[in-house]
Amino acid sequence: MGVEASYQAIPDPCDLLTAARENLAIAEALLFLKQYARPETLFQESPEDRFVARELKQLLVQFPDLLKEHFYAGGRNFDAIIYLLSAHRREANFENDPSMIYKAVLGSELLHPEAAASQGRPIRFCPAPVVREAAAYLDSVSPEDLREHLDPKAMYAAAVYKSQFGFNNPEEYFADLLDEFHGMRDLYLLAAENGRAMIVSID
Repeated sequence: MGVEASYQAIPDPCDLLTAARENLAIAEALLFLKQYARPETLFQESPEDRFVARELKQLLVQFPDLLKEHFYAGGRNFDAIIYLLSAHRREANFENDPSMIYKAVLGSELLHPEAAASQGRPIRFCPAPVVREAAAYLDSVSPEDLREHLDPKAMYAAAVYKSQFGFNNPEEYFADLLDEFHGMRDLYLLAAENGRAMIVSID
């Protein structure tokens, strides 16, 4: 079983986000907003479920395209992107990375102290001010910046997730990685323009 990154923008502030910062069940529900938006949803069994469904319905009246402010990074390149743009990560440091790319890819803080995705990884979060910083940073990164430290074998030695995919065809690997980076960047730019926070899940 592998893990992928996904990103969902959310208005900041809003009552749903405020509740998620305080309530574990609501925080974990934010990973399933598309399901809560369906009229036939089964997620109506608890007070928290009903709260999420009600608040989301109100948000979608204000922001009809909110659920489209989402990016699923299915290429599993999130760790590689951090490695290529963070000297801290290239020194094989997995934690306490102060870089903006780390914050953008993995979130700058926990959404809730105990909230976790299905495989047990913490659900993370970037508040709106960090989203604006991250968007500006990501927009400044060129393909050449990403390529500078591209070396799949060195990346594999540094335990970069799924970097072995680049052994046989580094150019195809880089193209896939660049496409994932651009998808994340474009969402952050849209979220910054709209004043959103970002929910980040690696699951």
